[in-house]
Parts: sequence; C-alpha cells; structure tokens
Amino acid sequence: MVFLPLACFFLGLSVADRAAEARRSGFVEEKFLRLAISVPSGPPAEVPPELEYRLTGCWIPSSFEHKIEDTEPAVALTVESCFIFCKQKQDEFVDFLGMYFGITKGDKCWCASTYGGVEKPDECTTPCSGGGPGCGGAEASDIYYMYERNGTNVGTLPDVLDLVKEVGPESAQISPSAAEEIAMKLPQTAQHADFNGDGVLDAHEITHAFHARFFAFHEGSTCGQGNPEKVGGKETSVASLIDCQMMCLLARACGGFTFDTSLRQCAFYGDIESGSTESGEQYVCYARVPG
Repeated sequence: MVFLPLACFFLGLSVADRAAEARRSGFVEEKFLRLAISVPSGPPAEVPPELEYRLTGCWIPSSFEHKIEDTEPAVALTVESCFIFCKQKQDEFVDFLGMYFGITKGDKCWCASTYGGVEKPDECTTPCSGGGPGCGGAEASDIYYMYERNGTNVGTLPDVLDLVKEVGPESAQISPSAAEEIAMKLPQTAQHADFNGDGVLDAHEITHAFHARFFAFHEGSTCGQGNPEKVGGKETSVASLIDCQMMCLLARACGGFTFDTSLRQCAFYGDIESGSTESGEQYVCYARVPG
C-alpha cells in the first residue's frame, strides 16, 4: 500500500481525487498504531483483533485496488452481512491495516483495499435487500471503512502535549487548554500515525495526522469569503500550514481556510463555498474532511 505524503501531494490531483485521497489518508493513519491487545493472565493465547466499521459516504467508485466481490450474496443482504463477508476476506489483503467494503443496488457486496471515484451524497437511496438503509443506489455505493479497534487514548502516549506545542506553537497558544484540546483531536480524527510502529508519536507523524484532515479544495484562488469564522477570536492568523489546520480543528464551525503561501497567513471560513473568491497563485483553499 502506498502511503500519502504531506499536504503538498494533494495539489497534483483533481478535486474529487483529493477528497478521496484525503479520506483514505485519514483512515490509514487512524489505524497505523496497532498496540498489543491485553489478554487474561494464564497461558499465552492468540487473540484475534476486533474489527469495526464506519460509513465513509455515498460514492460512485471508478477504480479499485484489490477488489473482491461477493459472487454468492445472501438473499437478504444487510450492511452487517457484507461486513461479515469482507471480514472473512481480511487475510487476503497483504499487511492488513484496514480496508473498505461497499454495497450497490441493495444487494451487491464488495471489498477493496482502496478505491477512487466521486462522492454523490444523494445517490444512495436503495434499501438493503435484507432490510434497512445503507445499501447504495443504481450506480452508487454506500462505502464503509473496516479497521482494527484501538481504544488507546493518544493523550496517554509519551510527550504528546510537548510535540503538539512544538509542531503548532501558534495554535497551542490560543488558550491555556489549546494543546490538550488539539491532542484530543488525534484519536477522533486520525487516531494515530505511528509509521515506524514504536508506540510513540514524533513531530513528523503528528504533522502528517493533521495534514490528513484537510485537502486542497482548489488552488489559485481563495475560499468563498462570504462566511468568515473566528478561531481564537480572530478571522485570520499569521501561521504555518499545520498551525492553521490545528486552529481550524479547534473551532467546531470551521469548514476550512484560505492559506496565503506568500504571507504564511490563513483566513478561516465556515462554508468555504459561500461568497466570492479572489484569484491569485499564492492562494490555496483547504477544506476540512468531515468526521
């Protein structure tokens, strides 16, 4: 599996591909720290990891990596039965860190390590053949991400607060509790980014985790300027890109920001598509990935 580099990688992709890549990046990072699962005292035992899943949205996928289809779907398919089918295929995915499963036309179940396509929130209206919502549409798929459950609180890992202050010095100074609030975003957004598997996070890994929560919505112009949002009492801030991302995540209503690469300044907005834009090659409009 190819891991996404930092946010600059997104600039070479289409808007739709950037959205998909941002989601995949966030999900992969979310499961990279696979800490040991505690087991009862006594003889050593192999404890299989618990798997869970969550909806990533309604998509019309156009490409897949390592796709497996259920060629004998259940007469009464549900989201849970598709999850169980793909769970049984887990061992067929090399170096399992997480994978996707999707349902189309109410009864077509598939699994894949990654996918690309266009998000279509209103296209998944077909009920599951076994009852209940969440089973796609005529062409669209309700797509879910399956991953190993990890209840480790990132706040308990060594030196996280100090690293947050190092990586985002401006955002950490917004309030006395800002660093703690930023650290608490890690398990909820990109649970861990421990690429080397040593059980701790370093500055690069934390930076990458926050980069994964945004994608370049468009380049060469600002975001829509009709819905400015205050973060830490200010609508704009002179700061690095990672600081701007951290600040935006601190404000519930912040949907993204314009980053002026020449001035290293960001302007925050609630709805990045509201209002007029201003052209300029120094501008990049970053959108916050939902969730």
